[in-house]
Amino acid sequence: EFHLIENVTRTIFIPDRNATDLLMQLQRGEVSQALFRKLGQYSVSVYEQHFLALYDAKALKLLPDGESGILIDMELYDKATGLSLDTGGETLLMV
Repeated sequence: EFHLIENVTRTIFIPDRNATDLLMQLQRGEVSQALFRKLGQYSVSVYEQHFLALYDAKALKLLPDGESGILIDMELYDKATGLSLDTGGETLLMV
């Protein structure tokens, strides 16, 4: 027996030169399963509180769906270590 623990997460898309056109489609409000499949490699899921902290710090641009965003503060992302989340002094890494 097991219990699935549901955690609310939100998606952050990491800009990459290979994803520019795809991210522009998202910003225009275009959505499709095929688009999200292509963008999967450029995204990371974070807990709600981390998403909101990054948004409040103006590190994210909210997308039209209101549930996901694009990272605009690229100082928080490193290809080797992933997305750095500063949550009030505690730094977490999301790879």
